[in-house]
Amino acid sequence: MTLPVPSDPIRRLTHVAQGPVTYMDEGSGPVILLVHGLPGSARDFRYLTPELRGFRCIRVDLPGFGGTSRQGRVAWSLPERAALLREVLDELDIGTVTVVGHSMGGAIGVALATLAPERVSRVALLATPGFLRHRAFTHMQVQRFSRLMRVPGMPWLLKWPLRWSFTASGFPRSVPQAELLSSIIDAGMLDFPAHRERLHAITQPTLVAWATDDKLVDAAVSVDLAARGPQGPRLAWPTGGHNIQKTRAVELGKALSEFAAAGPQTQVRS
Repeated sequence: MTLPVPSDPIRRLTHVAQGPVTYMDEGSGPVILLVHGLPGSARDFRYLTPELRGFRCIRVDLPGFGGTSRQGRVAWSLPERAALLREVLDELDIGTVTVVGHSMGGAIGVALATLAPERVSRVALLATPGFLRHRAFTHMQVQRFSRLMRVPGMPWLLKWPLRWSFTASGFPRSVPQAELLSSIIDAGMLDFPAHRERLHAITQPTLVAWATDDKLVDAAVSVDLAARGPQGPRLAWPTGGHNIQKTRAVELGKALSEFAAAGPQTQVRS
């Protein structure tokens, strides 16, 4: 696969009620808000944004990742992270956006679309948790680890098991330990019944994309989400793994550009 030349603009800083938040801002036109997964950062979309020509792309570092601190909090629920994104949009004086979420970022995008539907015209879910529990969530015992990591002293005692579980799941060894800790804690905050309710509640056109060789969010989860989720385009590739925002940046960029350009009132059929 030929990758585009990556885009790495300088991080900017804004302030919301919880504290400072870093983000990247590039391009001009209708706004696309890109939300990274766990672990991750605004840089996760550096291959995708060059393909989103004619749009202003806002990439936010979620609390505990990139340049944004945890703001002194142990855990962040999905609705809390969605509320933070809404505050960032307020601070940047941005009205309506197309929200694009990768992996857990997609679940946060769903939360934003239901929390502030007037701010989200369209939703794109890339390798995102769906109605079914995905393989990594079960095999990594995410909720159990999340609870343990919130007990004082446990992050130090379980430092190496935590590192091993992420490495075994395919994440690079270069991910900072603090971001692994933030990832497991926040991933364990995924309330599947509430997430399913939010998926049912979405009224915005929704694009769903995945690769069948994804080892983290297995294809069966994405196929089920595509079948039961909100109306919109469905994109499936035989290869590309979990990080399709990189491996399928060219194809995904073209599809997202057409999807976002359709406007808030037009239903895009798959």
